[in-house]
Amino acid sequence: MNKCYKEQYTLKDVGLLGNTTIEIIDGNAFFVGLKFQSTSYNNEGSKFKLLIVIYIQGDDETQP
Repeated sequence: MNKCYKEQYTLKDVGLLGNTTIEIIDGNAFFVGLKFQSTSYNNEGSKFKLLIVIYIQGDDETQP
C-alpha cells in the first residue's frame, strides 16, 4: 500500500550579510560575499535554501 506524504515547508528569514540587492544586466547577476547570519546548528538542524526574488521596475517607476 502506497502512502502519500505531503511535506510542509515554512519560510524563516535567517538573515544574510553582504550585498543582497543587485541589478540584472544582460540576464546575469553576480553576488559576491553573501553569508548567512545563522547556522543550521542554531536552527534545529534545518537545511537552508536560498530564495531569490526577481522583480521588474520600469525606468520611470520608484517602486517595483
